[in-house]
Amino acid sequence: MKAHRLLAGLVAAWPVLAVSQTPATQPPPQVHTFPPVKAELVQIDVVVTDRGGAAVRGLRPEDFEVLEDGKRQVVTHFRDGRGRPLPVTAEAPALPAPEEMLAPTDEWQGRYIVLAVDDLHMTPANLAQAKRTFRRFVEEQVGQDDLVAVVTTSGSLGHYHAFSRPGVALSRAIDRLTPRPRLDPAGGFVHMSEYQAELIERGDREALRLAVQEILQSQPNTPASMAASEAESTARRIVQETVHYSQATLGTIEDVVRSLSPLAGRKVMILASDGFLVGLGTRSSHAFDLRRIVDAATRSGVVVYGVDTRGLMVTGSDASSRNVPVFSAPGVRESVDSQSERAMRDAMHSLADDTGGFVVASTNDLTAGFRRIVVDNDVYYVLAYEPTNSNRNGKFRKIEVRLPGRRGLRVRTRRGYFAPDERTQPTVAALRAEAAATSAARREADLQRGMSSLFPLREIPVGLSADFVRLPPAGSQVVVSALVDLGRARFETAGDRQQAVLEVVTVIYDEKGSVAANLQAEKVSLSLSPDRQQIAVREGLRYQKAAPLGPGLYHVRLVARDEGTGRLGSASEWVEVPDLASGKLALSHVFLMSGAAEAPGLAAGAPGEPPRDVQALKRFLRTDTLYFQVYVYNPGRDGAGATDVVLQAQVWAGPRQVAASPLGAVALEEKDGVPPPYTSSFPLASLAPGSYELRLAVSDRKSGQNQVRRVTFLVE
Repeated sequence: MKAHRLLAGLVAAWPVLAVSQTPATQPPPQVHTFPPVKAELVQIDVVVTDRGGAAVRGLRPEDFEVLEDGKRQVVTHFRDGRGRPLPVTAEAPALPAPEEMLAPTDEWQGRYIVLAVDDLHMTPANLAQAKRTFRRFVEEQVGQDDLVAVVTTSGSLGHYHAFSRPGVALSRAIDRLTPRPRLDPAGGFVHMSEYQAELIERGDREALRLAVQEILQSQPNTPASMAASEAESTARRIVQETVHYSQATLGTIEDVVRSLSPLAGRKVMILASDGFLVGLGTRSSHAFDLRRIVDAATRSGVVVYGVDTRGLMVTGSDASSRNVPVFSAPGVRESVDSQSERAMRDAMHSLADDTGGFVVASTNDLTAGFRRIVVDNDVYYVLAYEPTNSNRNGKFRKIEVRLPGRRGLRVRTRRGYFAPDERTQPTVAALRAEAAATSAARREADLQRGMSSLFPLREIPVGLSADFVRLPPAGSQVVVSALVDLGRARFETAGDRQQAVLEVVTVIYDEKGSVAANLQAEKVSLSLSPDRQQIAVREGLRYQKAAPLGPGLYHVRLVARDEGTGRLGSASEWVEVPDLASGKLALSHVFLMSGAAEAPGLAAGAPGEPPRDVQALKRFLRTDTLYFQVYVYNPGRDGAGATDVVLQAQVWAGPRQVAASPLGAVALEEKDGVPPPYTSSFPLASLAPGSYELRLAVSDRKSGQNQVRRVTFLVE
């Protein structure tokens, strides 16, 4: 093993054309077994259970009957939940389908799980209990192939925690969940629930009489007419607040559900909430139409489950209630409160029932409820059909799935979708106005979409690595390395040149979701000869930036945009900057490069091809030599200032160690304030193609401390 100083090559200035690789796929490989839902094809997931609630396996296409607005539809595509396409019956011939529709999903059998936390409708005590359940769910029930995202209806967490496997970042996202306090619009002197306010707004005389009685009892000198006016005014304020918060909750849910459309595979949203109302039947003109979310779920292939975080409740004595004690008409009050408890669940029940899920309610064992949800997604069926109704009138179409030849079975699926509406097609004037919209506005909207996505956008594939290192004069910093695939960028011919314009924007958020560093956007204008353009497309565009940051956990989000087409690529990665002031032994991240298998001249500085930067992708050929570099900080020293730190490089394939280096001494004498890196290399010829983990185990013999830094790489 030979030492080389490689880091200078890793922090080269923008822009650089670099190594040709295919960006790493993250999340796991996506296999589109069905095309996205459009007007010509409707896709639905179906769960079938027996009387005891157990999943029913082994059903065939001919077992199902699909109705749309009461009319039988022909099932043209069918598969079970394990991704095995099955033929349809002779009377329902399959339509020609793209190859990707019937591709196997053996590469990845996981699920996308969105944990939607309705912190706008959750008391502090209930959220604290729910967080414990969330942690157990992630630690004990989420599979190794599952990806979990966390969103809040209030927009905290920096809007979201993107899909990731269970780990430190996901656990900390759950820890950061906090309730959002709300003022009491009733003013504290009248016991009026949101449901009672809705009843009053709908003209319910008993609900109004109850409020008036309680106002008169608490304020005996108030005229009855004034008490009635006050009750109606209070009800109006409560309904306005109710609708405002329910709009925020349901709008977030709809946006997230629609955004999941590009993903293939099982997609589950678990909505955790104390419950909410939507203002239907009141004077409010902003009541939310829940069918919008049902439509979004049908088009995106998402199942919504509800978890009522109120648990078991005793009527009229809910400890989480924000209302004042009851003074009069206890029987009527108890009846209204009982109705209110049920009404607060109605919206969640509607969302779950109409998207193929269910609600976990009336239990303090939320962990068991989450387990039911996980089991419910083990077996399901996917059906698709072409609607016989070709009208584009924008009306909601109801879907029903039956099992006419199988008695005693229960079917759960999505209940419908909105048909396309030709009446809402833009007019010529509207099209002209849209064309006149500034490119800046379109750019801003595109970048916002990329930054807020729960998963990497792949219109332009992007590889990303975010790595900690401390180097003077900036000190502790995060180095952002990216490789942008130019294969889908639009090059336009201008004379003998091929021209394209791309922009890369990077924002780094701290653990609370606040912007910690907003790196200057980089716009690259390429004007290349045809030969050079082919090289650029083959090799990609390399981007590297560094941001000085203090100790903490950070989320790096990067968006690449092709100005010619508006196509987007995005990637995100978590990185932790350690607190070096603690004096504890610490390591930088591992920086990787790739060189030729025989490169003896590099150590002596002889002419030759320098190692290639592969930090953004970490992919190698078997003919390559892998070069790695790491920095060691805060070594222990004896009275004479001497250090004794050794390092061993290990290569692991899953649970098995396949290679290891001898212990090597780490030189730590700084020069001009710059610590020396430990750099070494090893050939990859002996490794079979596949995924590996490089572990650098460092032992400080003076202080007795040990540290391990890990990095995964792929041999092709």
